[in-house]
Amino acid sequence: MRGGWAQRDIENGTFNTVKVQGCHSGTITAMAKKLSVVLAMVIMPAFLVDQTQPWCCPLFQTAWLTCGYNN
Repeated sequence: MRGGWAQRDIENGTFNTVKVQGCHSGTITAMAKKLSVVLAMVIMPAFLVDQTQPWCCPLFQTAWLTCGYNN
């Protein structure tokens, strides 16, 4: 019960701070959309490198086989 009250106080305090400082929910939503685009632009190339490295890097293939993993 105390945890629930603490969570409620934290959430209410956060929302009140955002409301008082003039941040509108539309602004927060727009910032979240921009952040998701930036994260996608960073994560997708990293995923591409992660997926192509086993096929393209002989050192990686040697280490992979040395550890006992098969393709």
